[in-house]
Amino acid sequence: YYLHSSMNANAQLDPGREPITPVPMSEGARHDEFDTIDDAMAWFEAEHAALHAAVRQAESAGFDVHVWQLGWALSTYNDRLGHWLDQITIMRMALDATRRLEDSNASALANRGLALMYSRLARYDEADTHCKRALEIYRELDDKLGQALGYQNLCWVAGLRRRHREALGYAQRALPLFRELNHTLGHASTLNDMGWF
Repeated sequence: YYLHSSMNANAQLDPGREPITPVPMSEGARHDEFDTIDDAMAWFEAEHAALHAAVRQAESAGFDVHVWQLGWALSTYNDRLGHWLDQITIMRMALDATRRLEDSNASALANRGLALMYSRLARYDEADTHCKRALEIYRELDDKLGQALGYQNLCWVAGLRRRHREALGYAQRALPLFRELNHTLGHASTLNDMGWF
């Protein structure tokens, strides 16, 4: 219930986000649907403590896929509300879960999630480390979209550090990958980054 409901709510908050495929629901289980951003935000707010408890319970019960997928699904809400320390705790559990699962793609997503939260707290060295680890994984997987997103994340962190030439270099590496993939949102976002820097 919490995993599928939070993924549906997240889709309202961030419809352009690259989707993941959730664990199938158990027979007879149900989940909530949300028609508006306000509905999704209200649900996240009402279920905030229970969702965090669900991640901890999933971890203690050995439901590793649920752990990292809940971490992914909660990240937009926790980011927007400034629950960055909570999300770091969740994403550390998620990263550990992906390592136990030996799921490289999920590990890259968890590293990117940690990088975002560390950057929000101006912990740029940690953010940079997690960005680079995600990019390394995407290269190993030969995942071009992941690589483009990885370069985009590195661009963002470098920009926050006021390392504009470095940020521009990362954007220039992301752009041809987004073009090759015909990824319009990434292409437009990267052109914006290049213009800015």
